[in-house]
Amino acid sequence: MTNFVRVMLLAWLALVSPSVGFASERLPARLELDSGGFLGASFKVVLIKDTDTVRYFSNPHTFVSAPGTSERTLKIPQERWLIFRRRLEEAKVWTWKKKYEPSKPVYDGTQWSVAIEWDGKKIESHGSNAFPEREQYKLFLNAVRDLLGGERFG
Repeated sequence: MTNFVRVMLLAWLALVSPSVGFASERLPARLELDSGGFLGASFKVVLIKDTDTVRYFSNPHTFVSAPGTSERTLKIPQERWLIFRRRLEEAKVWTWKKKYEPSKPVYDGTQWSVAIEWDGKKIESHGSNAFPEREQYKLFLNAVRDLLGGERFG
């Protein structure tokens, strides 16, 4: 099955079947995602409250709080929200620990954070050079990129 067919099937299921585990709320109440570091590209996504639009920040060189950061607003189509919600479940995001740390201190690298509230579920998780289970985190990053229509993240 091609990715396009899979995405379309998931979107259709989201619309017609409440039994496949989709949330009843079509949009999150909160969505704040960060990924990046001092010596590399950084990204931030923030939901504009009570809308289907996010603010997307990116800086190709360092943290998004630094000069050179670009900001755009992205209106996210409903079908992408539905697919993203399903993919959060697949990545087991709701089970992630609050904090991930490496066993030995690392002073550069990647910092990330996730804060989502959706359909009564809530997750606040972050890490510095340490992550949830590799496959879960990879699924999550891909889900974010797809939500953003292919924009870079992570």
